[in-house]
Amino acid sequence: MLMRPYLTSVGHGTRVANSATLTIFGDMVDPDVVTQALGLPPSQALRKGQLELVMPSGRIAQRSSPAKYGLWKHWFGDERRTLPLDEQLVLWASVLAEHSATIQGFRRQGWTVELNCCAVADTANVNIPAGLQAIFGELGIDLDITFYRSHHSRYKKRHATQRAPL
Repeated sequence: MLMRPYLTSVGHGTRVANSATLTIFGDMVDPDVVTQALGLPPSQALRKGQLELVMPSGRIAQRSSPAKYGLWKHWFGDERRTLPLDEQLVLWASVLAEHSATIQGFRRQGWTVELNCCAVADTANVNIPAGLQAIFGELGIDLDITFYRSHHSRYKKRHATQRAPL
């Protein structure tokens, strides 16, 4: 797979990053059940109807309306988040392989289980080999990949259109 670079310094100290976050959501998702079943602490969790969301920093964010569904997310810590997106997906495949029955149980309850991937770059080429796709397919894990243009591109464009004083 190709997804380089993962973390690149660009103008004015801005960082460009990609990530793969395990996300489980559904009408009756109980974050405590997911945490115990997977043995992973949530990076973010929310029960249906909840008005407060505890952020990874410990800060509590107030929602304007009750949550419409339960949500559980886990993303890797800093040491693994510096890996390229393809390497994060391979790591997720190895971490989740032992939880196949648990994930299938979540799916039977109507919960969505996905790896929510984010790629931030001026241009990106993501190649997910068929073998890796098959692993996630067998596990019942969807891949949701979103591409964002880096802030650095907007900076370059804005400054490229400015004219020098005459």
